[in-house]
Amino acid sequence: MLWDIWVQPNKIIEEEFPDGWSHDDVMDAAQNRYAGKVTNVAPSPVGGRDNYQSPSRSEFDFDNVSGWGALALIGFIIWVFIEYWMFAIPISLICCILIYFAIKEK
Repeated sequence: MLWDIWVQPNKIIEEEFPDGWSHDDVMDAAQNRYAGKVTNVAPSPVGGRDNYQSPSRSEFDFDNVSGWGALALIGFIIWVFIEYWMFAIPISLICCILIYFAIKEK
């Protein structure tokens, strides 16, 4: 498992430790390796998510937020189209004319 190790003065080092090691085990190993200049250790957010799950992650699943946002956007577009369908043809015609003249100038 990948861990972030904060070493004085203001340096973060990523290092791999065996799976199942606790915070204290990693802290002791890092203290011995870096001559007692370690201020903190924590599981690394890159590559360390497989075995580590923060308490806030169990309360709400942030992985599906983008899916719900896309669904809401599609629903909004459908609602706008239903409400304002009578404007769709003139707006489409204006857009086509603008695109035609933009292409023609090049």
